[in-house]
Amino acid sequence: MAKVIHHPGAHSIQEIAEKMGISLRTLFNWRREGLESFKGALGAVYIPAAALERKLGSETYRHYFGQPATPSQSHGDS
Repeated sequence: MAKVIHHPGAHSIQEIAEKMGISLRTLFNWRREGLESFKGALGAVYIPAAALERKLGSETYRHYFGQPATPSQSHGDS
């Protein structure tokens, strides 16, 4: 059983596939279509949370991962 190493602000493709019930082939196709990703320790492939949220849409992302990848901007904060 492969261990999922957590990268803050990113999800491993294995974690995404397990949570969403989709195949790794689908995720590799998304990467081929230009979804941002990077290789982490031991060759694991990670997708930045913000890139995944853009691909899925905010509502779908929240449904699977529990909170938005990018904090909502409040007006007049600065």
